[in-house]
Amino acid sequence: MSVFKRFNGKRITSKHPAYSKARWWVYRRIKGQKTIHQVIPEARTREEAELAERQLVKQLFDKSYGLTDTTISFQDFVESTYRKYVEQNNVNKVAKNLYIKLLLNHFRNKPLHTITPQDCRDCRSKLQYGKNKRKKKSMLSPSSVNRIMSTLSKIFSLACEEGILDRNPMQYVKALSEPPPRKRLLTAEQKKEFWKELESDRLLYRLVQLAVNMPLRRGQLLALDENCH
Repeated sequence: MSVFKRFNGKRITSKHPAYSKARWWVYRRIKGQKTIHQVIPEARTREEAELAERQLVKQLFDKSYGLTDTTISFQDFVESTYRKYVEQNNVNKVAKNLYIKLLLNHFRNKPLHTITPQDCRDCRSKLQYGKNKRKKKSMLSPSSVNRIMSTLSKIFSLACEEGILDRNPMQYVKALSEPPPRKRLLTAEQKKEFWKELESDRLLYRLVQLAVNMPLRRGQLLALDENCH
């Protein structure tokens, strides 16, 4: 079994001080087929990593001999795999749910393996120049479009890891040019007035304190609930 733990890009043994928190990896060369080299983030023990390795080898075998079901639709894969990834990796669920909704509008029932780089560019163009339900021009900024397309790329990457796709079609799609970030710094007097105004709303005051002291985006902040630690 070709499973091992890796830390900071290097293979380590059980004597390494970071062994307990390092991730399991699989590296397996199969004659006449592709090399399996990937992380197994869900594995907690060697037995789980070895089980994952056997499954990966089987997927590669099935794919080589035409036994893999390649008819899975974009929506089916998102619901069965990507949403699970979002839950397990503590990703901003509020933002991701919005991105998924927009992507499903474009790819919903399309078989995953038939999506081409041009399909991805068409989706990007629709997000950038399309119209909303009120028939007004889309207000999505280039940075917003890029984040949505980044989500699309991650979906395809997961499909590659699962052996459903040979390559990620998004690797051929360039990101949109984004304007330089705006500098919006408060003066000392504005900061004083700002905190004074917040004192009238205790909840908002605490949220702002949390945002100032932690690297959280607005969506992540609003997604916090009583189960967050």
